[in-house]
Amino acid sequence: MAVYSVLLALWGAAAAVAVGTVVVWWRRRRARRLPEIWPLAGRKVFSTHEEQLYGLLRAAFPDLAVLSKLPLTRFMRLTAKKNAEFWFDLVSPLYVSFAVCLPNGRVLTVIDCERANAPASRSAQSLKRRALRSCHIRYVRIDDGVIPTIKALRQMVLGAAESAYYEGPQSVRSAELATARQHLEKAVQGRRTERDVWYRDSIVNKDSFLRRDSHAPVEPDIPV
Repeated sequence: MAVYSVLLALWGAAAAVAVGTVVVWWRRRRARRLPEIWPLAGRKVFSTHEEQLYGLLRAAFPDLAVLSKLPLTRFMRLTAKKNAEFWFDLVSPLYVSFAVCLPNGRVLTVIDCERANAPASRSAQSLKRRALRSCHIRYVRIDDGVIPTIKALRQMVLGAAESAYYEGPQSVRSAELATARQHLEKAVQGRRTERDVWYRDSIVNKDSFLRRDSHAPVEPDIPV
């Protein structure tokens, strides 16, 4: 009788374990199953203010690239392996509204559109400024609702010296567009004095922020 009771108890325990295993497996399988209908819809990338500024930037810099909604990690790389995870976590949440770039993708200036109903926190602004300053990238903030003139926008983005060539006659600009573009790039690169040494590999593999792009040459920095 005692042996029968022990066997019955063991069988009961085994059955309970088996049932529990099946239940856990079923729940996990159900959790992995993706829904047929997703509660998502497309929306505009730009706010009304950002849309206006984007149009002005395209008009002001027809020979430069204007990119939008870029995370800082997309155009920055870490220069040391130490504390790579810390630096990625610090920088990865930060992004800018617009980036004005040379045709080769080199960022000259970034622009943030400040929203009155959703202002950026002071800590985020401070982190962003320090990161951009380290890369010698000009940083411009434009308050919500402010629409600068094209001339003012050129000076904000490039500075008075580099923006001067845009003010010439249209016929001259059209004939010398390639020369002007080369002049702008040389004017910016000519003021660069330091070269970054990027490491090739990282223990933490997160985007190009932590990896050297083997197809891109090492470029010096742009002073603000």
